[in-house]
Amino acid sequence: MINKKLNNWFIADLIDAEGSFGINIIKDNSRKLGYIITTNIELAMSYKDKILIYKIKETINSGNIYYNSNDKTHKWKVSNIDQINNKIIPYFKKYFLLTQKRADFEIFTKVISIINTKEHLTFKGL
Repeated sequence: MINKKLNNWFIADLIDAEGSFGINIIKDNSRKLGYIITTNIELAMSYKDKILIYKIKETINSGNIYYNSNDKTHKWKVSNIDQINNKIIPYFKKYFLLTQKRADFEIFTKVISIINTKEHLTFKGL
C-alpha cells in the first residue's frame, strides 16, 4: 500500500508512457452545427495496480475512476472542462511530458483554448 503522495514527475512519466489526451468530435443533430466536442485525459491500469490510479486522482485532485469489468482495468479520467483548465493543464505545464505525448498535450491545450473562447461553436472553430 502506498501511504504517501506520489512523486509528480513519476505521474508525468506514467502519463507519458500509458496515458492519453482525447479530443472527440461527435455527431449530434441537436446542436446548431451538428457536432459536439468532448475532451479528456485518461490512464488505465490493471486492477492489480488500482492503488496507483487512486493516488494519481488524489495527488492531482481531479477526475473520476471507473472500473471496466471486461478487461479488469481501473481508469482515471478527467473530462470536466474546469478541472482540465485549473488542474490538468497547469500540472502538465509544470511537470512536462518528454515523449511525443508532449506534442499531443500542446494540441490538447489549443483545443481547450478554442473551447474556452467558444470558437468551437462556429464553423471555423469547429
